[in-house]
Amino acid sequence: MRSIIILFTLLFFSNSWSQDFIVPPPESIYDTRDKYFLELLRLALTKTEKEYGKKTIYTLSTVLSQGRSVLEIKEGTNLITIHHMGTSKELEKQLLPIRIPLAMGTLSYRLFIIHKDMSPQFSEVKNLSQLKKFVACQASHWADSDILENAGIKVLRTPVYESLFKLVEAKRCDFFPRAIQEVVREVHNRKKRYPNLMIEKTLILKYTIPMYFFVNKKNSAMAKRIEKGLRLALHDGSFQKVLKNHPTTSHLYPL
Repeated sequence: MRSIIILFTLLFFSNSWSQDFIVPPPESIYDTRDKYFLELLRLALTKTEKEYGKKTIYTLSTVLSQGRSVLEIKEGTNLITIHHMGTSKELEKQLLPIRIPLAMGTLSYRLFIIHKDMSPQFSEVKNLSQLKKFVACQASHWADSDILENAGIKVLRTPVYESLFKLVEAKRCDFFPRAIQEVVREVHNRKKRYPNLMIEKTLILKYTIPMYFFVNKKNSAMAKRIEKGLRLALHDGSFQKVLKNHPTTSHLYPL
């Protein structure tokens, strides 16, 4: 009986204070969003390796929605232990944010993925009031969904990231706002599957939404290491180098 109690205690301790860096996988074969953030996570670990030791980043094999990812980190199940997400008051109540903005403000500028048949209608939009006539698509648990709804924009939500492109293609919603570093690859990668998708050419929507790494509230040791590594990278310029040279963000910084 005593050995069982000790084993249970060790397992509980391991789950609550894990230092394994476990991230969720891409949500589809077309999804390249995570690559930039993984590079920053590797950079933070490299910058702190002398002090904390070498660590490997593990990728979960099971696809999770953001809502499920939040729950797993919050409960300390050790299924995943760290994830990058757009922040919100509700999210920060559940998880511990590492307050280094990973996208350096670019996440706040949104272009629209639309069906090509909708291009004439969007070209007539001159203000937010006119934009409110259209329905946006967003993932169920993204902070963006709440931001858009609070601004008076109708939002069709779905928990599945890849379904958002299908909804636009099928004209179930009118536009899918995407960060300027995401939108080009997202449309290009799905050109054969969704040939009617295009990037709207006349509008940019701006709202503030920093992207942070998040960990379990009790995992302050992990948060401390990543914050220190990112700050060191900012100080020596290697963070900015990743931003300007990574394939998913380099187009924002033309030579």
